[in-house]
Amino acid sequence: MRKCWLFILSSLLCASLIGSNINLARTKLSKVTTIAQIDTVLILINDINTPVSVAYKGAYTMMKAKFVNSPFKKYAYFNEGKALIEKAIKQAPNNVELRYLRAILQAKLPKFLNYYENINDDIEFVLTNLKTAQLSKEVKYKIIINLVAANLISNEQKATIFYQLNYARNKSNISR
Repeated sequence: MRKCWLFILSSLLCASLIGSNINLARTKLSKVTTIAQIDTVLILINDINTPVSVAYKGAYTMMKAKFVNSPFKKYAYFNEGKALIEKAIKQAPNNVELRYLRAILQAKLPKFLNYYENINDDIEFVLTNLKTAQLSKEVKYKIIINLVAANLISNEQKATIFYQLNYARNKSNISR
């Protein structure tokens, strides 16, 4: 019986650490300023193999290209990151966070890389499905704010979505 409780406790602790490492990857994405910071985040999420973690591994790998001089290394990091992101989306094509991440990255990448074909579809998917996505309110708000900052949606769309998110929350609280 004692071993059973120990197993349950360790499983809960691992699940908590996995969730906190993914949250760290989410929050640090727009704040990294060195390749060492990128490597640190990659180490923290390396052993997590969910579609979300794979997509963030791809995003951070792509970001490494910003910090190297060799065009060959830049292109290698881009291709490696792109492959990880596409693998994650193939595993979970209806995941709002993955589609948001790809749209943001594609919008920021140079057009000559020819990795921009999904932006409009991904944004439409995110806007259509964000309200019902299994994400925290904070993550949903961050997604909308980042889409506005990247000029991928308008302030009017942002206001509409914020209203829908708040109205859905208030409506569910009232019906309880």
